[in-house]
Parts: sequence; structure tokens; C-alpha cells
Amino acid sequence: LEDFTAVIPRLGQLVRIEDAHDVRFENVGFAYADWSQAPAAHPPFQMREDPLLDPQVQYASEPQGASTVPGAIELSHSTNCSFVGCSIEHVGGYGIRLNDGVKGTLISGCRMSDLGAGGVECGGAAESGDPDFNSHNEISDCVISDGGKVYPQAVAVFLRHGAHNTVAYNDISRFESTAIACGWRWDYGENDSTDNHIVGNHLHHLGGDQLNWFGAIYTLGVSPGTVVANNLIHDVKAADFGGWGILVDPATSGVEFTGNIIHSVSSECLHIKTGRANIVAGNLLAYGGMGQISLAVPEEHIAAILTHNVIVGRGTSAFAGSPGSASVKDINLLSDANMIWDDAQEQQALLAADGGPDDSGTWMVSTDYSDEWHAKGNDIHSVVVNPGISINQDGSVTVHDVELWQREGIQAVFTGVQGPRAKDQRTHPQMQCHMPYEQ
Repeated sequence: LEDFTAVIPRLGQLVRIEDAHDVRFENVGFAYADWSQAPAAHPPFQMREDPLLDPQVQYASEPQGASTVPGAIELSHSTNCSFVGCSIEHVGGYGIRLNDGVKGTLISGCRMSDLGAGGVECGGAAESGDPDFNSHNEISDCVISDGGKVYPQAVAVFLRHGAHNTVAYNDISRFESTAIACGWRWDYGENDSTDNHIVGNHLHHLGGDQLNWFGAIYTLGVSPGTVVANNLIHDVKAADFGGWGILVDPATSGVEFTGNIIHSVSSECLHIKTGRANIVAGNLLAYGGMGQISLAVPEEHIAAILTHNVIVGRGTSAFAGSPGSASVKDINLLSDANMIWDDAQEQQALLAADGGPDDSGTWMVSTDYSDEWHAKGNDIHSVVVNPGISINQDGSVTVHDVELWQREGIQAVFTGVQGPRAKDQRTHPQMQCHMPYEQ
């Protein structure tokens, strides 16, 4: 034990910023914040279960996403504050919490690790006219890893309410659950949390043996103008069920999912619970353990339009369902002009089928519904052809025949940046127009 060092934190919180503007931290290290006893969770949680919960009760466990866990650094009613090139490590909760009324925050080029919960949590009020509404915050070019140590359900970057926020070019890994979550409303009602951008992130090695039902990216609620684009997602694993690349949870509507690279996940690359009028275009969806695309709850309206995607399996179906209410023959999607392939079945690639895992966990077909899928007008103009891709050791993908993609009218999506950019390339368009503040 000669080299053993013990650090016992005395503070649960290191920095609190309230009613301030233009406060900047640059190249500052924050470390060792914890509580002698974990704080209790107090409803309401802004969740649909709130009417069932006694607000006088102190709950020992946290709700979804560990949404009320405090942060080592917290901001409230503050504008245009910045954390650039900082580090946050060895903390018992979230690294940074943006509480009510926080606008124009820049968190860039920071490193966060050994976190009891997640890296950044952004809450605030649900209505844009409320002074407590959050907007125009940016988390970019950060490395966030090794979180969920105390609260495994915590999210690395959690945008609950708010608009015009950006999560871009981050590298997020080694969390038990979701890397980036956006949204906090479970129905098709009016929602002011719109126009958020999740772009160019590298999300990998997520999940494990503790949790089910999560995606590397999680969306929720009606959110027109929100864009999920050019993210690289791979190596996502649930304990038993779930473990998706992108989980489109209830009522996600008006969101564009474009140019994402998703591969090597334990369930489907893209799983839609319910939704409406979403666009899924120009993505690579490959090697999902239970198929590439699924929709859990069919509704009368169209959940999503899928086009110009490259869909690659390895003995699994492009569109996957399960017998009963989630059968692939009943899902309401519009799909066409995609490139489809299966490394195991080649030209006999399964287009749409119901199935499920056998005793070994391998997905097995129960019923092939490819003819019924075509009869609904889906993938009439799609092609079954080998896209000529290989996966590199770092999880990136190489396209060996770009001209093939071009002949099929599909834009290769692998030319963008995923993960932190070089310092001289870090632009912040969101920050170029600072938010006005009340004097």
C-alpha cells in the first residue's frame, strides 16, 4: 500500500453560478465532489407518473435518466457562461447541471470521467415563454467517459426540456445506459423543445450486464426542427433486451435522422416505439443483433419515411418484428430506394420478417413477410447489392466502392467528422450570437 492515495471529498458541489452572465472557466480542473449520503429524489419529476407520486415522500431511487441528481457544477438563471478546456472527474453526480433559465452556455473541449451520474444535464421549464426555459446551450468537442458509477441509468448528455441546443463532436463511451437523450414529453401534445441538433458525435462501448431498454441516442416527444445527423454509433449492448443504436421513444415526431453510421448493437440499429413524420435518410444501419430496423407499436399514421439508407445484416432481417402486436407486417413505415444486403444470405437477404432470439440469444426467423412488405408498396425500388464496406478497428467504416453507391443514388455518409475536432477547427455558430441578458 505504499503507493495508495485516498481522497475523501468534503463537498458535494464545487461551483454554483446563479443570476450571472459571461462567466468563463478555461483550463480549470474540477475533481472530488461527493455526499456523505446520496440526496433523496423529490417529485414532481416532470414525468407522466407524477400524479401517482406523493410529493412529500423522499424517494431513495432516481427516476429515468437520474434526472434530479445534483451536479458538481450547477448554473441557474445565467447567460453566456463558458467552460472551455476544463476537466471534471471523480464526482458523485452529474458533472455539470444546467438548471432553470440557463441560456447560451458553451461547454467545449472538456474531459469528464469517473462520474457517479452523467456529464451534462439540462433541465429547465417545459414552456418557452417561461423564464425558466433553457435554450441555445452547446456541448461540443468533449470526451465524456466512465459514467453511471452510482446511478447506472444516468445519461452522459441529457437534454430534457429546451430548444436550439447543440450536442456536437463529442466522444462518449463506457456508460451503462444512453449517451445522448433529447426530450421529456411522452405524448403527441404541443412541445416547445424543438430545433435541437445532435451532430457528429462518436458514441461507443455503451451498456453492459445491468440495464435493458436504452439506445445510444434517445429521442422523445414532438420536436420539429430537431436533427440527429452524422453520428458514429457502435458496440452497444443491453443485459437482455434493448441495446439499440437509436431509440425513438413515444411520440417522437418531426425529427430528421440523417447520415448516421450505426453498427454492432445487441438489438436493432434503429428502434421506433411510436412516432410520426420522422425522416430516416442516408444512414448506414448494419449488424444489429435482432435486425436493423423495428417499430414496436403500429399506429394509423406513418411513423417514419426511410429512403437512401444502406441496410446490412448478418443473418438478420432488414425490418424486424415479433409475432403478435409488434409484427412487421403491421408496422406503418414508408420505405424505398434503399440498398439492402446480408453478409450471410447475400442475394437472399431477408427484407421483412418476424423472429426472436433462441436459447443462445441468436435471432431466428419465425415468419418471412417480405412479400407482404412489397405488397404495401415498400422498397419497390430498393436494390439488393453488396455495399462493399468494412469496419475498422476504431469503429469507423470504409466504403470500398463509392461509385456503386453513387450509381444507386446514395450519398456516402462517412466523410464527416465524428468526435472532437482539432482545436483550430472548433467553430461555435450557436455562440456567435450571444443571448441577451436581463440587467
